[in-house]
Amino acid sequence: MSDFVFQENYFDEGRAAVWRELVARWKPLTVLEIGAFEGQATCFLIEKIGEYANPEIHCIDTWQGGEEHSQMEMGVIEIHFRHNVRVANAKVDNRAAVITHKGPSEQHLVKLLANGQAGYFDFIYIDGSHQAPDVLCDLVLSYRLCKIGGILVCDDYLWRIGELLHEPKISIDAFTNIYRDKIAILMAPLYQIYILKTA
Repeated sequence: MSDFVFQENYFDEGRAAVWRELVARWKPLTVLEIGAFEGQATCFLIEKIGEYANPEIHCIDTWQGGEEHSQMEMGVIEIHFRHNVRVANAKVDNRAAVITHKGPSEQHLVKLLANGQAGYFDFIYIDGSHQAPDVLCDLVLSYRLCKIGGILVCDDYLWRIGELLHEPKISIDAFTNIYRDKIAILMAPLYQIYILKTA
């Protein structure tokens, strides 16, 4: 089987170093990813968690892209995702169960809650829409789906395009202030925010 196919590198060594530490310390088994794109983060988790267990990884994505993907052929991106997941699973003895949920995140997050999966996930990665209202919705619903003692990772905290409501930071700041008695911010590079659910 051929190697991974990634058009973009959204998962650099800085992020990977922090994620290695998070996986080694918290040993997640159940993962939720909002915004899977070509599957770089998915494949990283398949390989790292696959060193000690068979993870269950849920990936939510429309595979239609956001405003920043207007020049990309998103059908190809989805094909890359599925190919890359197969490659990652072929590299490990403990294969991952990867469940894809194609469509808007709020619909699938609500379905997961309705299916009794509140407090189910050990590790949630939020990197879907960058529109501030969408990010806030993803965070609030993800908090409900995360276990106490689980980790929420918010991507693109310092991402800037010059329009406040088209950037994640305002929503991440609002969430961390409102939930400050129920979370702890972990020390890490600020381009991503790493949150421990404490209550």
